[in-house]
Amino acid sequence: MKKNKQSQKNPQTNSQKHSNQKKRLSQPVNLAIEYYKAQKYDKALDYFDRAIGIATSCVQAYKGKADTLYALQRYEEAIPCYQRAIQLQPDNAYYYLGLGDCLYALKRYNEAKKLYQKALRYALDNRVCYAKWANLVNAGQELHKVGEYEEALTVYELALLFNNESSRTYTAIGNAYYERGMYKEAYEAHRQAKIRRFSRQAKDLFEKGEYEEAISAYQKLIELDSINTAAYLKLGEVYAVLKRYEEALQYFGKAIQCDPKNAYAYRGKGEALFELERYEEANSVYKEAIKLNSTFKQEYKAKGNILLAEGQHCLRHCQYQKAVTYFDFALLFLPHNAGIFREKAASLFQLGFYEKALDTYDSLIKLSGSNARDGLSRGDILYALKRYKEAFATYEQAFQTDSKMAKTHLSPKKQALAALANELRQQQSYEIALLAYQLLMRLDKSNIHYLLTEGDIFYELKSYLKAYLAYKKAIFLNPVFAHNYLYKKQVLPKLAQELLAKKYYKDAREVYDILIKLNPASQEEYRLAGMSLIKKAKNFYKLKRYEDAKRAFSYAIEFDPQFAKIYKALTDKLISMGKELFVEGDTERAFSTSDNAIQFNPTYAVAHYEKGNILFIVKSYFSAYEAYLKAAQLDKTYQQIFQEKVTELVKGGNKAHQEGDLQTAFDLYEYALYFDPKNIHAYNAKIRVHQELRKKENTQQGSKQIQELTEHKNILEEPREWLCEQPFRYEW
Repeated sequence: MKKNKQSQKNPQTNSQKHSNQKKRLSQPVNLAIEYYKAQKYDKALDYFDRAIGIATSCVQAYKGKADTLYALQRYEEAIPCYQRAIQLQPDNAYYYLGLGDCLYALKRYNEAKKLYQKALRYALDNRVCYAKWANLVNAGQELHKVGEYEEALTVYELALLFNNESSRTYTAIGNAYYERGMYKEAYEAHRQAKIRRFSRQAKDLFEKGEYEEAISAYQKLIELDSINTAAYLKLGEVYAVLKRYEEALQYFGKAIQCDPKNAYAYRGKGEALFELERYEEANSVYKEAIKLNSTFKQEYKAKGNILLAEGQHCLRHCQYQKAVTYFDFALLFLPHNAGIFREKAASLFQLGFYEKALDTYDSLIKLSGSNARDGLSRGDILYALKRYKEAFATYEQAFQTDSKMAKTHLSPKKQALAALANELRQQQSYEIALLAYQLLMRLDKSNIHYLLTEGDIFYELKSYLKAYLAYKKAIFLNPVFAHNYLYKKQVLPKLAQELLAKKYYKDAREVYDILIKLNPASQEEYRLAGMSLIKKAKNFYKLKRYEDAKRAFSYAIEFDPQFAKIYKALTDKLISMGKELFVEGDTERAFSTSDNAIQFNPTYAVAHYEKGNILFIVKSYFSAYEAYLKAAQLDKTYQQIFQEKVTELVKGGNKAHQEGDLQTAFDLYEYALYFDPKNIHAYNAKIRVHQELRKKENTQQGSKQIQELTEHKNILEEPREWLCEQPFRYEW
């Protein structure tokens, strides 16, 4: 623990120690290596031991010592040094190789084999593998010469670990088997030697570009080994290079038969099918290749892009049918590519296959979502199908998404749209005609004819308010032209009446204003309509149906703002009646009348103010506050009333205080603070009275306690007659 604490306090000390140790190690290790190279093994051993003495974790020293002992043929001593090196650095291939060599030298071949396999697992250099293979083959041949055939076979088996593609090894193995009289095994080994010799020859020919000779060599190889996957695969590749794809397809198929899990065979077959323009089959085979090797995904996508490029080329050259075919094949490889759907739909549109084009656009929108560009193209298809309602709705969505793009796209079609809109109107397809005119207005907002026509259609549909709103926009653009147009059409009188009947009073008034400008004689009709409205409102008032009267007056004022004067006068009359009743002492009816005034005209500040006055006088201060607050919200000039009432309440509190009525004074101050929470005079007065009230309460409570004690004492002193002989005794 002490050492750990010390090391935590001085981390730099440990670093310095490590640095010093490295310096001390470098000299003996370097000298040992120099002596080893000079084959002065005893001195090399001495310096490697010194290095190990300085640092027992110096893997370089253990490896060097092991190599030196191996050079001295002291294999048993070398083994623990290699083992220690492996323990310190378990992922170094050469430590396993050195240990394997020691075991091999001791003829412990099975153990050596395991160590060689581990060394190969950690990736030995190819040159080292080749050298090791050559040494082992030479060693096997030396054993063969002296008649040690069985041991020679064991050594050859080790050689195969480092290189199993050489015909020389298998020839040597076959010879050894033959000498032992094992002719069947000898034949198989010699056959394997031939296979490897032909395989090498074929590979060399292929790399030199001598393809016909390579084909002949691979076929000889297959004669020797009918299930040689690599040979079939290479033959397929050679035929593919020669663009003889049918033959390539045949050999890739045989490679798959030999090895159904060979991803390269599937890829080759897919390539051949693709070149033969059998794209659906190619797609299916490529998917199998990707299942076995995901690195082929990029190649797979590249095939889709090739087909896409072919389709685009055909589209540019107006070869629309071919373009569609290529786009369909491209979608097999790139099913989520929005661009392919878009190009395919464009081609189908040019071919006049509108339904198919529409389905393609629907698939595109489902895939990538809606946007202005695709929406406009989809609208064009619907337009071509004469599904105008859907087309115009789709164009409208495009305008909402990107108005600039939509306007650019549709502007060339403006004349055709206008003709169509007029035709639809003549056919009384008013709903669709309206959509067309609304679209035209998006393209040309300043065109008064579109607005007036829209108004006419709404008028014919008896949507009078919408008709007027359309006419209103036209009037705003060009008042003189619009007025003349409407006057000639004679739509305004009926429009005014219909709007009035449907209770669009403000709009009806505006129509009458136009009518009066165009024909002053319409003034009388306007007056009579207004008188009818005001008469109805007054009747409700007389019947004391104030809610209905309020509604009727709001309609009348909307139609003619002059009626607001009558509304105000009748409200003032109710307020005056309430005040008179209060003065006469009929408080209940006074409140009722005030409430009626508010119900009749709830936005009239005076009504709320006067009700507040009555409530204040009867000391309903909280309710009075609410009434004043409403008045102030409706009319800011009433905000000063709060300060006036606070002053009045404080004065009343002061008077009650002087008269000794502390509770009344306290309540009045509290009401004053309700009206104005920040009034310092009311606050200080309330605190002062509160303290006096507490003092008074304490005095009264003390007197009450004295009185209770006196009464208790008198009770205790009274003589009692006990019901039992000895009464209960309590210890107090």
